[in-house]
Amino acid sequence: MQKRIIDVKIGDKIKGTDGKWHKVIDKTEVKYPFRMFEVSFSNGVIKCSDTHQWNIFVDGKEYTVDTMGLQANFDFYVGRPIGTLNGPLFIGIKEIEPEPVICLTTSAKDSQFLIYTTKTADFMEQRQKDRETIKDLMKQGGIL
Repeated sequence: MQKRIIDVKIGDKIKGTDGKWHKVIDKTEVKYPFRMFEVSFSNGVIKCSDTHQWNIFVDGKEYTVDTMGLQANFDFYVGRPIGTLNGPLFIGIKEIEPEPVICLTTSAKDSQFLIYTTKTADFMEQRQKDRETIKDLMKQGGIL
């Protein structure tokens, strides 16, 4: 069963970026971030604060970067898997007006969790198409 972040409670179990279930150990009150972004993936779009932490994979190696790092290094990170090695691809980011957010921390080693977007069920099929499109764009000089 999927829940909205606002409905998750401390003690609930949610999937971590490692694919295992972990307890929610902290949940912030509603807060207003200084900056906010809409981040696009091959499986959908989410809104998050500038300090949200992401696991992103470069040549099979995992790195943790915040949303500001994704924006500042867009050309480097675009087209790379995010969340898990086989996760959706990072495809875009734009700054939006800040709105209320809630942050969760899990008991996982990296304290993070999987985010399900509006199209998660279809992302594996779309991911392959996105990889092919990104490769074609890179060959044509359209991304890098």
